[in-house]
Amino acid sequence: MKSQKLNDYQYEELQKGVLLINKYDLSLKYLYELNANWKEFFFDLMDKLSEKKGFFVKPAEEGESLLDYFKRDYEYLIKEYNIKIDFRDYIELNDYMTFKEWIAEDGNFMAFKDWDLYLLSDKTDLFE
Repeated sequence: MKSQKLNDYQYEELQKGVLLINKYDLSLKYLYELNANWKEFFFDLMDKLSEKKGFFVKPAEEGESLLDYFKRDYEYLIKEYNIKIDFRDYIELNDYMTFKEWIAEDGNFMAFKDWDLYLLSDKTDLFE
């Protein structure tokens, strides 16, 4: 059983989606800490897209950055332009998930003990 103690502010940030959970060891990382990894992935994606004729970037939603656009639509771009890039190769991005995604998986739950809040996972790790 894996566990991760949470502070009050961390639980609030998990709810807002700015703090993410590592699905393997329950460590926490802020979304902005992964931006360098997202940028590496998007640079590689744009490099592949630049080889395609007729590629264009849709106008971003109001208040949306180019990075936000790519985070939202990278799956569409890969499929639409038949890009030979595998998102699973970007391990750091694949290891972290939102609280909503994490809690929806079987074996993941929260507990409250002695006024402390914990993330718990009963998933077994073959290498522990």
